[in-house]
Amino acid sequence: MQHISESSLNELPSRVKYLRDFIGFTSDDAAALHAARDVVAPLVPTIVDMVYEKLLSFDITSKAFVPRQTGYSGKAPTKLSELSLEHPQIKFRKDFLAGYLAKLVTMDYEKIETWQYLDKVGLMHTGQAGFAHRVTKPALRVEYIHCAILLGYVEDILVNTVINHPDLDLNARAANKNSMFVMPPGPNQQPLYRVTVEMDLNPFLPVSYVTKIYRCGGGGHTELIGEFAFAVNNKRAVIRMGDTTTRLSSALYSVNSSPRHFNWILGNRLHWDCRQVLEDGSPRCVCYLPSDAGVRSSTSSTPESRGLDIAIFTPPPPDRSPPLPDATLLVYPYGHQLLDEIIVSALVVERMLTR
Repeated sequence: MQHISESSLNELPSRVKYLRDFIGFTSDDAAALHAARDVVAPLVPTIVDMVYEKLLSFDITSKAFVPRQTGYSGKAPTKLSELSLEHPQIKFRKDFLAGYLAKLVTMDYEKIETWQYLDKVGLMHTGQAGFAHRVTKPALRVEYIHCAILLGYVEDILVNTVINHPDLDLNARAANKNSMFVMPPGPNQQPLYRVTVEMDLNPFLPVSYVTKIYRCGGGGHTELIGEFAFAVNNKRAVIRMGDTTTRLSSALYSVNSSPRHFNWILGNRLHWDCRQVLEDGSPRCVCYLPSDAGVRSSTSSTPESRGLDIAIFTPPPPDRSPPLPDATLLVYPYGHQLLDEIIVSALVVERMLTR
């Protein structure tokens, strides 16, 4: 366990080190930001408009833009109804945000001056001056909740923009550690699927990890094909594909109570047999179709006779120390028409094996 002294956080270098260690921000992440510069730069005006459209859609955030802004010399609004994206004072604020976004993808994150600037940006929103030019200006105080949700909103815009952009190389797009791509073999290939994992903190449900699977199309477009959620400290698990949402137990269940052999009945009937373990500890999961799929009930837990193998999925060994090898998925020709279900069910099965 890494020890962090509370008193050490009074010093900026210590705070920066703690922040970087906590979120895992490395030089590779900084390089990914720099690689995204040419993609983000042309989109800054659109992103800024989206941000201010959001801010002006709530009165609690809009009211901060009614008073005359520091450095603005034009006509100030007198009431909320006068605010719009075209108001001169809002345009003035938009220019500041555009400059800030440009800095984020160009700054040298190894220099303390970068963090000093970011620290001052945060400080100036707490009622303190932050920057020298604000010492004689009226105090600016924005409650943390508004800062946090706005940063989350901007992050969502930027991540989706970057991760779906076809002109960025795979390493730059995959810098988001909660996302991965399913890639075809061979160099310079475009991803077939994108898989993301996030936490669902719905206060009325058990805390869950939600996995979403998107099919990648041309021009960086993606389509959500399925998602499933496993509760962290609870047996609750749900899955959605297309128009069907159901408990996982209604879509996947074990054969003869085996923890490594499964029936999948959400859509097409598939079987996953993961009882073979390779020498390195990786499970070898074979997906096959039952030979008599039209005879047995789809809710039967009795294994049908084995039919056609359509895919082999080999996830990393669950007990191996990082770095883990890449998972591999071999899909036979007949399985191509069932690829969406193979991908989704393979990820569900892998989660069942490591649960």
